Amino acid sequence: MRTERRLRPLETTLSQLAADWWKAPTSAWGLEKDDTIEVLMSEEQIASLDQVARVSKSRVDGGPADGMRVIDVALVGGLAFRVLPDRGLDIGSVWCASGDGRLLPISWTSRLGEEQPPLDYPAGRDWITRFSGGLLTTCGIDNVGPSSEGVGLHGSFSPRKASQVATVRSPMAGGDVQVVITGVIDDADALRRHIRVQRTITSCTGKASISVRDVVENLGVVDEPIPVLYHCNFGYPFWTDGASVTFPEGTHTLPRDSDAVVDMNTTDFPGTGLGQPERVYEQCLPAGSAVAHIQSPASRLAVEVRWSGETLDRCIQWIHPGAGISALGIEPSNASVLGRAHDRAEGRLPTLAPGASKTFWVEVSASSLGA
Repeated sequence: MRTERRLRPLETTLSQLAADWWKAPTSAWGLEKDDTIEVLMSEEQIASLDQVARVSKSRVDGGPADGMRVIDVALVGGLAFRVLPDRGLDIGSVWCASGDGRLLPISWTSRLGEEQPPLDYPAGRDWITRFSGGLLTTCGIDNVGPSSEGVGLHGSFSPRKASQVATVRSPMAGGDVQVVITGVIDDADALRRHIRVQRTITSCTGKASISVRDVVENLGVVDEPIPVLYHCNFGYPFWTDGASVTFPEGTHTLPRDSDAVVDMNTTDFPGTGLGQPERVYEQCLPAGSAVAHIQSPASRLAVEVRWSGETLDRCIQWIHPGAGISALGIEPSNASVLGRAHDRAEGRLPTLAPGASKTFWVEVSASSLGA
């Protein structure tokens, strides 16, 4: 295991890390079919897996995130990304090579940037004052939407610190290297509730893709609500002029409120403007469909978001055209964004029985649009 070292904040660290280790995507990085990692190492072409798959554990030095644990990953022919053990093992910035060879972020970062999680769990609307963005911010797993039944906006998952965090690199058939990051996030009190999330994040060289798989268990003694939403966030220079989103044919769109009703264009990048409100929609996808596609001609990148439609049977879309924000959210969910009391009244509040478990997964993949 590497000795922890203190690093500069996110933007500098990731861009330098990616610049050091990025190679243009090719099939198995242009290696011959039988040139596996074992062969390359035995022939002394590479001396360490760090040459093609770098994983660095550290703590941020300085700024609002001072002391926060981070895991930086850079993969040849794949992605460069940051994982945040102190933020529920969520995913921070993600960088990818564009169709013309530029290294670009596809994720969105809020004006707050990286921050240490609070010592207390958010109440009321506190969550919005601590929303850093990143590729993935997990909402729940006790409430999604406005404060409800004593639980704050979007729940308490993201400020929870992961335990038993481990990273593993392993050669794969065909010459690629897989990186797997695992950890445990507990949502528990002293007497009753105990929901455990066992999270696995997987990515590999040669493929610009990252997946998150959560096994959620009820280790308590009564049925417990488990609303969850995977807030996948995209921003500039990927989400910009000319970019568009498509959902499967037959998708029906439901606006959350009057702000969304005013503009029902959920497909095209809306531009930006001072004072523009956020717009939130539920995209009711056809049965058997759990995918969204985003195309960005300006960055020459396409992104596909897929998820476990059998357990995440709802999809929320968030568009914020406000100046200085300019964000897109694709948010697979098992709940509405109206709070757990609303879902309970509708008979749609997801719950988990004692001893039971449920699996959720989300995968984000990027590909080149070419010239």
